[in-house]
Amino acid sequence: MSHARASAGRATAQARRARSLRGLPPHSPFRKAYILKVLAFIDGAARGNPGPASVGVAVYDGSGALIRGHGRPIGEDTNNAAEYTALLDALDLAAELGGTRLAIRSDSQLLVRQFNGQYRVKNKRLQDFLLQAQKKRSRFASVELSHVPREENAAADALANAALDEARTVARP
Repeated sequence: MSHARASAGRATAQARRARSLRGLPPHSPFRKAYILKVLAFIDGAARGNPGPASVGVAVYDGSGALIRGHGRPIGEDTNNAAEYTALLDALDLAAELGGTRLAIRSDSQLLVRQFNGQYRVKNKRLQDFLLQAQKKRSRFASVELSHVPREENAAADALANAALDEARTVARP
């Protein structure tokens, strides 16, 4: 590549950075990159597999304080689909809260190993969920998904079950 073309490329990149910062005062706190570490415990539940399904997400800040509990029914679905939906909800919540570094804990070994590339995803629907998760993952500086025993996932499990119970009582006349 010629020297002139390299210089033009650098100038273009500098212009893009300048445009993104334009309008901010020179000492604005928004010019700094803030790091917010977020820990999310996730769980998907299905009674019947497939059957009535829900998700639960418990989001904690870096000091371990609960900052958001989230549970919602997702209709008739499989347990695996519910686990992936919980993952997608966790990624959305962490982004909404301004998280930049995300650690996610799940009691689903299948989900963790598929997300981390240890297992292939054969099911087309789960492949679609995985692609969505990978796209959402790119919003963060880092995302780590790891397995925890079911006992350590009690908060997310309780949120998922409460959402299932609530949906069941609402559906009954």
